[in-house]
Amino acid sequence: MYEVENLRATYEKPQSLQLQGNWSYIRQFLRDGYHVTDERNGWWLLTKNSQVIVYLECTGGRCFTFKARANLLGWYGGTRLTQKLVDRFISDFYGKKIKICVDDGNFYIINAA
Repeated sequence: MYEVENLRATYEKPQSLQLQGNWSYIRQFLRDGYHVTDERNGWWLLTKNSQVIVYLECTGGRCFTFKARANLLGWYGGTRLTQKLVDRFISDFYGKKIKICVDDGNFYIINAA
């Protein structure tokens, strides 16, 4: 297990698309992370949730990249991921309120107090 020394987090805003087409045309957007919110007579409303990408630099020179939406929402008990929540996560890390550890497949937020 590695302890994180430095982190960067990038917030990606939620997106929505209105498209006209058939299922085979829409499938390419579903592969890109969109999901169908509404469909009527060939008109589709596709949405993509917000996301946070976390870049972690660990002890021993190891670096990891994670999609951390579920981790942040689980830790802070929220239901919506916002830029404000990501900023709070970064300030908590550098303010030594939380500690982050990484193994080969996951990262863990630990209370540092």
